[in-house]
Amino acid sequence: MYQKFNLRLTQLRVVGCCLKEGGFEISDNWELIERQCSEIFIYRSKDDLVCNFSEGEKYSSNLKKAKFLVFKDRGHFEMEKIPELIENINHSRFREI
Repeated sequence: MYQKFNLRLTQLRVVGCCLKEGGFEISDNWELIERQCSEIFIYRSKDDLVCNFSEGEKYSSNLKKAKFLVFKDRGHFEMEKIPELIENINHSRFREI
């Protein structure tokens, strides 16, 4: 069961995530997700062996305002730091000063 929360997220960042694989499942209520999130970023890698790349394309097709960032050599992003993610957060229009 999914719930609507009385909150608004400034950003949602989905990194190497599957829709319905590996025990994780996201709501099919795409419109609600878009209403509750000001900005949405989806980070996917073409060589991800955990979540098929096509899973990320489903996010992209259902979340119309999402920015889809594609990498070719990051696997499932199992690394200590993702420089592009950090840079993206640092340059966000919602970053506190």
